[in-house]
Amino acid sequence: MASYARISFARHLLGRSLAARPPFFYGYAAMWLHLAAGIVLLPWLPHRLSLHQAASVILASLCLGLVVYGARSHAYGLCLHVVTYAVFMARLVGSTRFDALLQVAAIIAALASVHLVLRREYRVYRQQVLGQQTSASFPPWVNLALVLTMAGLCWVALQLR
Repeated sequence: MASYARISFARHLLGRSLAARPPFFYGYAAMWLHLAAGIVLLPWLPHRLSLHQAASVILASLCLGLVVYGARSHAYGLCLHVVTYAVFMARLVGSTRFDALLQVAAIIAALASVHLVLRREYRVYRQQVLGQQTSASFPPWVNLALVLTMAGLCWVALQLR
């Protein structure tokens, strides 16, 4: 038990060996691969390159990571983020007058899901690695930071329309 106590939360999320990776690793890898490919392909879109398109690729990558994590961890409710992925990818091709509302809803859904995934993984980390059986939750400042981030992103999304 003493050798596992030194494993950090980040190491727990990404795995300790190449043979058996946890579901979070696959979601994280899918997110970064999609982001890298999306940023490289952005200049070839038929429309003028803008900050809106870059933000859409970033948020679509996050949603794809949630879908992959959900599929690998058998948390199939997270696979519903295919819809939020589609909202952000549709923004790359064209815009409608409902974009701001859809983006705000998709941002809130994605960030709330990320928070729930990290909270679940933190609880597993505390139980399996640290051997603590308490109901572990994030410190209050993490929750406050997430709420402020969501509010800020929603405000930005509403200002961009």
